[in-house]
Amino acid sequence: MSALPQASSPPPLPADTPAGLRWIELAEAARRSGRAEGHLCRRCRDDWASAGLAQQRPVGDRGQLGWWIHESADPVFARAKHTAEFDRSRLTDKQRRLLSQRETAVAGWRRTGGEDTDRYLDELAAAGVLISRRTLYNWFQRFSTLGTRGLVDSRWTARKPKGDDPYADFYRELEKWWLDQHQPAKKLAYAIAAAFCKTNGWAIPSYRDACRFLLFLERKHRGKVIRAREGDDAFDNQCGAFTRRDYTRIVVDGVERPMRTHDWWCADHHICDTIVTYKSHLIRPWLSAIMDIRSRKIVGYVFSPVPPDSSTVLLAFRHAIYDSDMSIPLVFYIDNGKDFDAWFMQGETKWERKHVRVKHNIGAFKGVLAQMHVRVVHANPHKGRSKPIEPWFGTYEEQFGKLTWTYCGRSPAHKPPHLAERISKGEAVNYEEYCASAAAYIQQIYHHNPHGGGGMDGRSPAEVYAACFEQKRTTTKEAADLCLRKVARDVRVRQNGVQWQGRYYGQSNLALSAHQGEQVYLFTDPNDHDRVIVRDLELRLICEAEAAYMPPWGNTSERQWKQATAAMHRHNRQLREIRDRGMGRIRDPMQILLEDRMAQAGKGPDHPPTPGSVTMIRTGFEGEANAEQTAFARAVGAESLSAPTSGAMSILEKLAGNSPPSDDGDDGHDPWAILRSQNHERADEA
Repeated sequence: MSALPQASSPPPLPADTPAGLRWIELAEAARRSGRAEGHLCRRCRDDWASAGLAQQRPVGDRGQLGWWIHESADPVFARAKHTAEFDRSRLTDKQRRLLSQRETAVAGWRRTGGEDTDRYLDELAAAGVLISRRTLYNWFQRFSTLGTRGLVDSRWTARKPKGDDPYADFYRELEKWWLDQHQPAKKLAYAIAAAFCKTNGWAIPSYRDACRFLLFLERKHRGKVIRAREGDDAFDNQCGAFTRRDYTRIVVDGVERPMRTHDWWCADHHICDTIVTYKSHLIRPWLSAIMDIRSRKIVGYVFSPVPPDSSTVLLAFRHAIYDSDMSIPLVFYIDNGKDFDAWFMQGETKWERKHVRVKHNIGAFKGVLAQMHVRVVHANPHKGRSKPIEPWFGTYEEQFGKLTWTYCGRSPAHKPPHLAERISKGEAVNYEEYCASAAAYIQQIYHHNPHGGGGMDGRSPAEVYAACFEQKRTTTKEAADLCLRKVARDVRVRQNGVQWQGRYYGQSNLALSAHQGEQVYLFTDPNDHDRVIVRDLELRLICEAEAAYMPPWGNTSERQWKQATAAMHRHNRQLREIRDRGMGRIRDPMQILLEDRMAQAGKGPDHPPTPGSVTMIRTGFEGEANAEQTAFARAVGAESLSAPTSGAMSILEKLAGNSPPSDDGDDGHDPWAILRSQNHERADEA
């Protein structure tokens, strides 16, 4: 005889085993409880074995080891089922209706004897109970073992610890470890809380009860769980309430009125979710867009292969004004980035705006936006939903970005599986082709699609833009060309002119040499760095200066070297002539007579305002349309300006109401003072 017990004999019972309870095999426990054998094996290994409620003993004729479970390990193993009525008071009305439907379905199937199940499922579907064959089997098995309690979804009874709950201390410890931004798993938080409670002698519930408690937290305190595990941004985006604005009304100077087109513009940047080819490199393009908030129309946009900066913002703003028929917004709504808070855009840096409280003498230049009488409003920091253009970028990617061949998704989790294969085959679209297709989508598709936003009433942005275009704030084309330029902070005039970004301008310019040692402003075009407009600190025009040629070291072209050297010698020779002969050689006699005539005539009447609904904006640059500015405007693509081609303004234009020149005197001995006086007089006349 073998020393091992017989295969079918159960292990000995513990001494404190209640009468009537015994050991059962794993298969019998699975049949009684309706649970999978794998699940019961894990419970035996993790929970019951350490408590002496599960043991591994030989099972079957072959004597292989298997689990024996004591009936006291779980009430579901009892031979006589508990037939007491389930307490339904803890359930909601909807949960009680669902429970009754499940009881009716199981009872009806039991009456049929399990025959013709498909026909019975069709009858349930006709009655509004849509379940599968497997679900019906599971319900029947759980009802047979547990009664009504087996038909209750575990999520319905997610528990909330009561004041007299013996596990209250454990649940508080579990909540502390689980509500962490490291986002630990439930099993890990349960293990740590159990280890801590074991050292303190606190009662420890089962893992399933702990999961029910955490489920209760997720359902009843969703905001608390998301903020604790995912952070403040996730809480604001998923749970936090926010204020919705009326897109049909606006308050201007304390007076409420209907919101019109070009009242508010909103701007922001977006990195496109498409891989393109640019100069043999794979990049993701940047899109800088400006939206008219009333109509949701994209009035201006610029694509860039590199991250945007303040120059990109200026180009987008220029495009918005030119493309909207010289319309100037009332308010420009932007975020707090340094590219929007640039000095030349607002007349002060971001640090100055936040820290400098007392402003004494900050110069005459107020920034491009203030020069055009545009009010700036900054959005709340780190609040993407406060800018209406942010959701449009999602619409752009949904309607256009996902149609591109090499769409990459907004994050690695959203990257298409075939992206790497398409890129390896060289199928990425060209950057220029992508920009052209995107522009066609914005102009031809988005602007004419129905929009479901507030105040749109299902109309397209183009329709709302035209319907609400009641008043236009504008200025002259010449003034806008001068305003919409990047302005460098004051630089000093040197022997070789002015230096900006490693280049010298106005090396051979006599008008600029007259201001040597003074501080000046440089007005530049972001698309053309070969020439700049130079103004003094009072914004009076000095000259237009071109970039000087800088010959490299080594074998230089003889023609270029001769031209650069000749220009330098000619400039120095002219300076010597001025010093020797005075202003008589460069002053225009007709200019002197004209100044005398205007001094006698006095200032003419102002021009009457333009009739209609067009409001002209005085930027301070109207009337400056000499030959040099005309050439500069043509160089940057502007239309021809109807202005005289000579350096001086026409007599009719001067007699029409411009201010007479200042009578400061002319000593005839100091050429530098004469040149400065002449430039100041011309600027005052303008």
